[in-house]
Formats: sequence, C-alpha cells, structure tokens
Amino acid sequence: MQFELGQKIIDLFKKKDISNKDCKTQDIIKDGPVRAYVILDLIKKNKINPKEIAEIGVWRGHTSIVLLRNLPSLEVFHAIDSWINYEDYQGDNKNNETIIFDKLIFEDRTHWLKDKLKIHHGFSKDTCDQIRDNSLDLIFIDANHSYEYLLEDIKIWTPKVKKDGLIIGHDYNPKTFPGVVKAVHEVFKDNFTTELDDIWWCTKK
Repeated sequence: MQFELGQKIIDLFKKKDISNKDCKTQDIIKDGPVRAYVILDLIKKNKINPKEIAEIGVWRGHTSIVLLRNLPSLEVFHAIDSWINYEDYQGDNKNNETIIFDKLIFEDRTHWLKDKLKIHHGFSKDTCDQIRDNSLDLIFIDANHSYEYLLEDIKIWTPKVKKDGLIIGHDYNPKTFPGVVKAVHEVFKDNFTTELDDIWWCTKK
C-alpha cells in the first residue's frame, strides 16, 4: 500500500505539535484532507487489506479520491450521499446555489476509478439495505453531525462491517459538534480512540 505521503503528513503534524483543534476539516494538504491520511494510517496499523468499504457523506469526494488512489486491494467503494441541503443538516456549510454541482464534482473527481465505485444517491437510512451485513472492511461516517442522525448512522451501518473491521467517523469535537461526541459515547462508551483532525474510531467486536 502507498502510505508514504500519508505518513509524512502525519509525522509533520506531530513534529509541529498541532492539536486536533488546530487541524480543521478544511485543512487540505496538497492531495487531500488530513482525515483521509489518518484513515490510511489506521488501515495500515490495523493490518487490513480492505476489499470493500463505504463512505457515508462523500460530498465532493475529497476523502474518497485519496482512499481510492491509495488502496490497491480495494474492489468496491460505496459512496453514499443525498447531495441535497435540508433543514436538519449539521456539518460543513453547503450552499443551496452550488450544491446541485457537488455530485457532478464528485463524479468528475472519481470517474477514472468508476470500475470500483458504487454511488448510492440518497439518505443514509434509505440506502444501507443495498449493502449486505458483515460485508465491509471499513466504514467512514461523515454525514449529518447532529446527535440523532449520527446515532442512527452508527446503528444501521455497524452491522454492515465485518468482525474486526474499522468503524471510523469525523468531527469528534465537543465545541463544534457536541452531538457527535454524545452519540459516539452513547454507543461505544469508552471503547473508541480519537486521532488527528477530530477522527474517532474503533474496531467491530
């Protein structure tokens, strides 16, 4: 696996002693967001060669393209997003005037890897039944960050993950997204770990 760039990025942040609160979601390091390289590092450390993974909340594909590029073992990448703005949404700011282009940007960014890509256009709860239980090596949840929506996402997507697979999420930040913190603690108690760029994760037991 081609983790060299990701490891250099992670090492750079550690040397500069940059904390989670300073390493924000929008920090893009040349070829992708920090969160994508943190995920690659977790895959390496857990000695997983993922064949099938899912990202819930792909937006414009910043994380997706890094994972698709750097996971040669990958056979299927499930991309789940509604690509609409709605009243209950909590997460990165989305502009109603440009959101119609976000799916087009995602497709343009990932089109050369479309043989591995399965796009599920819709809400998370409406698309999860399209994926078999115990089939995924990894899920990355980065959709609606409200307590209710994230709690639902964790509960409906965890059965899709294989035993010892990775359950990973974003924006574990009590100041910015307290709902994320509440939902993660409610489900996993203290059996999870946090990383750079407000990543939280655990393995499925």
